[in-house]
Amino acid sequence: MRRTTAVLIGAAAVLAAGTARAAGVQVASVGPTEVVVEWTTEGEEPTAWWIRRSDGEAEGDDAGEAGWESFGSGEAPSRYHVAEAEGLRPGTAYELRVAEDGPTTRVTTLEPPPGELRAMLYVLTDIHLCVEDCPSGVRRLSASREAYAAAMKDIVGRAGKLPAGLPRAIVILGDLAQRPTAATWAAVAAPDRGGIPTCVIPGNHDGWDERWEERWRELQAKLASPACRMEDGRGVFDLGPWRVVLLDSAVPGDNWGELGDEQRGWLEGTLAEAPERPTLLAVHHPYASHPATVALGRDAQYTALQDAGALEALVERNPQVAAVLSGHVHLNWTGKRGALTQYIFSALVQYPMGWHSLALYDGGIVRAYHPLRETAAESAASREEVRQWGRSTGIPFADGVTALVYGSLADRSGVVVTERRAAETGDAGDGADAGGDPATGTLVPPAAGRDIAADGADRGTGASRNSGCRCAATGSESPGPWLAVVCGLALLLRWRRGSAPMGLRFPLRRHLP
Repeated sequence: MRRTTAVLIGAAAVLAAGTARAAGVQVASVGPTEVVVEWTTEGEEPTAWWIRRSDGEAEGDDAGEAGWESFGSGEAPSRYHVAEAEGLRPGTAYELRVAEDGPTTRVTTLEPPPGELRAMLYVLTDIHLCVEDCPSGVRRLSASREAYAAAMKDIVGRAGKLPAGLPRAIVILGDLAQRPTAATWAAVAAPDRGGIPTCVIPGNHDGWDERWEERWRELQAKLASPACRMEDGRGVFDLGPWRVVLLDSAVPGDNWGELGDEQRGWLEGTLAEAPERPTLLAVHHPYASHPATVALGRDAQYTALQDAGALEALVERNPQVAAVLSGHVHLNWTGKRGALTQYIFSALVQYPMGWHSLALYDGGIVRAYHPLRETAAESAASREEVRQWGRSTGIPFADGVTALVYGSLADRSGVVVTERRAAETGDAGDGADAGGDPATGTLVPPAAGRDIAADGADRGTGASRNSGCRCAATGSESPGPWLAVVCGLALLLRWRRGSAPMGLRFPLRRHLP
């Protein structure tokens, strides 16, 4: 029971963090120089917003209306709005508003990791492309190709603004197709990728066909990205000083994942070849326990690697591994286990329907979330499906279920300083970041700083373990600890009854939704 309670606390912490809201504005992502916000209007309106610094130069009642700078997207009027303020100062407080005389949302940009930006990695997962017979429930299969095309267009546009020599790549973390057919896999290579190397790894939906290995080779040939092709279920490519290792955790015919002795042996040898390179592992199934684990109960084995313990021992012997990137469970989460970060990314085809980026620095990583305006209506429909599912199962506070999927702001965006770099620069952390100043909105929520053991137990949040993680959240009021406790207890009760949660539910030994 002690172990179950510890995992429950971790899940409750995410629900407590909730989503960042103020007057209908939702802060989707915060980085060192940019802030992304979303909001919905009753009618179709142009997308416009205002921003100003609030760090003392123009602040409070004395500032009046001074300092506001206005922006417009130039896109067609819509009910669904996505705005990104770029070119901001790192570590600086700002106020934003989406009506000229409306209330403000306050947010603080992050401090970047040490060193220079060396590479960009764009991350998609669980795109579930569908060509025919595409129903839309929690997954918006009928909009899967529209979302994928919009994400690729956005990625290519952003990549075009970067310095020409900066390395960049796209990685898709599995479940490329709703069903592994030639037509759906061909759709993966259809959008223009702007010459950016595109790397794909298989998920549980991609290995259920007797010809999948042959079609996988054909897909990689169409993607024409030899630098990051997988051979015999594994691959490796370099992005500047960083290295990305591609792993195959799919078990044909089942939902759970496994690397196996042979692949782990190959991984150990590959890591030994470049111990000085900071490294990311890309694998479909999550490596560490995550907030949905307790809610899934006995079905939780299908949401993670079965041989995670063996992988943990391997990465402990190879400290250059900075993070593991995963999809599969259709939610956003950032967790720490010792010096290792586990990034879980939400599905492109399901609420909240966005993609992600990792900016790779000399001494750390900046994670950012990018919502899609083009499929915002589909995302809202998916959110309602998730909420309705929560109500149908009797879980109270159904909005807390969608918050679990969306993740806290620190789950969707944040800065992780690699421990090795922190030691070299003397930035080992003195606990100053772990609490922050609520007035400025800078803090490390429990969801970002917690240290989860391989067996699911929460090993605490001591400063020595968390010194490598710096994240920011807005000063907006969260749902509160009591809501988290009630939701957590409800999830525990559902777990004890053998029920599965929210839009993540699936019958035993069958596909995720």
